[in-house]
Amino acid sequence: MLTLIIPIGGPGAGKTTLGQNLTPILGDNSSSVLVTSRDKLYAETKQKYPNWGNRKVRRYLYDLFVEFRTEVADRRTRGEDLVVYLDSTNAESGGRKYLVEEFKPDKLILINMKKGKEELLERVRDRTGHPTFPADAAKQEEIMDKIMANLEYAEEGEIIGDLEVEIMNI
Repeated sequence: MLTLIIPIGGPGAGKTTLGQNLTPILGDNSSSVLVTSRDKLYAETKQKYPNWGNRKVRRYLYDLFVEFRTEVADRRTRGEDLVVYLDSTNAESGGRKYLVEEFKPDKLILINMKKGKEELLERVRDRTGHPTFPADAAKQEEIMDKIMANLEYAEEGEIIGDLEVEIMNI
């Protein structure tokens, strides 16, 4: 069985923290927990290949996503029970539909991590050296505005593919 968990929220909402705590929470479960973090992969890629432009980095991250999806499919074929947590903003419903099509989970959990813009900005400004968010306050606000304008939280009764979505609000 594959359970796909997709957190939805702006930078600073707590998506990464939740993902880091899933393994200890589900540790007694017989499932394997796989957590992937776009921010972490981005930071590692930029450190390893500092001269790459954004287009090349995005292409490389996509290739890593394909490898991860293939690993999940292989483990599923072997009969493993898996919980997959995809740590990213996951702001748009179309992107979430794409993830469901790619992973074909048996169960889907969407986690709305609703926080206001000011709270998120405060949390982001407390970070130092975040891999994907600039240190400049004006740029932070500009990026946050774009993200918040496109953020589509999951709604009760939502169906993606043929899956009824389990929704949690944090």
